Amino acid sequence: MARRLEKWSCIEVRAVIRFLWAKNVAKWCRSFQAGREHVENRNMEASGRPSSSRTDINTARVEEIIQRDRRVTVPQSWTE
Repeated sequence: MARRLEKWSCIEVRAVIRFLWAKNVAKWCRSFQAGREHVENRNMEASGRPSSSRTDINTARVEEIIQRDRRVTVPQSWTE
C-alpha cells in the first residue's frame, strides 16, 4: 500500500524523482532511435485541438471589455 507523500523521507522523494526522470529520458531516447527528428510535441495538432485559445474573436471581446471598464480584473472578465 502506498504511503502518503508527507510521510516520505527526502531520500525516497529523490529516488522517485530520479526514477521518473530516467523513465522519461529513456522514452525520448527510444523515440529518437526509432527515427524521430523533432522535439516539438505534435500530438496537440493531431488531437484536433488548437494550440492556442487566441483568436480574433477572443481578442476583440477582451478589447471591448477593457474599453468599457479599464479597472476590470481578470476574474471579472471571465463572467462577461
